[in-house]
Amino acid sequence: MRGIREALGIFRRYRVALFLLLFVLTASQTALAENKGTQINTKHIKWLDFSATKYSYERNLVRELEKEDIEEAEKLTKQKVEILIALEDINGDGIMDVIAYFYHTHYCGSLGCSVEIYINKKGQLSPINFAFVLPEPKIGIIKSKSYGWYDLIVMDSNGNYRKLKWNGKEYK
Repeated sequence: MRGIREALGIFRRYRVALFLLLFVLTASQTALAENKGTQINTKHIKWLDFSATKYSYERNLVRELEKEDIEEAEKLTKQKVEILIALEDINGDGIMDVIAYFYHTHYCGSLGCSVEIYINKKGQLSPINFAFVLPEPKIGIIKSKSYGWYDLIVMDSNGNYRKLKWNGKEYK
């Protein structure tokens, strides 16, 4: 019994230091990937550059593809749907693909906002199955590939990094 009391006393005295140590460890450069428990070194992630002003041509292509849904959202709320765009060659074909983050109450919920990926096939955008909601437009590309497509890193609503791999049909 005495050993337990001593341990509790030590814990009470050093709990702030333990909390700070835990905070520093979780905020370090290495994040734990949810799938398979592998470590992801965030130093080697190329974070996509989302913009609300650049890439107007690509934004207009996305607006045209999602025209019905966007018009409905804007009609219901009387607010313009903001689309943040990033360009990156996701599938390794040398052509920049379009990643769109839809920022609007129609596309956002308690966990974040909808993200869509459009593969660029000679100027024609084709959406892929990428059903993710992210709290902020934070998507990274890493060097590893699955089925020839780059693996992605996203931050979920809990602040955890997740590694997503292409399985030939969708990112999982």
